[in-house]
Amino acid sequence: MSDYAQFEKRAAETVANRGAAARLKRQERRITPRMILVGVAGFLVFKSLIMVVVGIGTYDGRVADLQAGRGWEQLVAWIMQPGVVSGALAETFAKFTP
Repeated sequence: MSDYAQFEKRAAETVANRGAAARLKRQERRITPRMILVGVAGFLVFKSLIMVVVGIGTYDGRVADLQAGRGWEQLVAWIMQPGVVSGALAETFAKFTP
């Protein structure tokens, strides 16, 4: 069988199978609890690393500046305020920095 004949055969099979591919049900993307947990854990690690890098005094000062703002700034300040978990992570990360 020539190369062109093989090509024609594969092209015909592809066209015939397209209908089957179109009938396949598409899976919906859902946000799973695992994805939420990974996102929250990543955010806590990020916040803890910021505390270690800029220092807790500077970090608290910047959060206080945000609390003095309006609307979104106060919401961000509430989210970014040091917590028990992020503080413990920051202490752990600080042990590994020179």
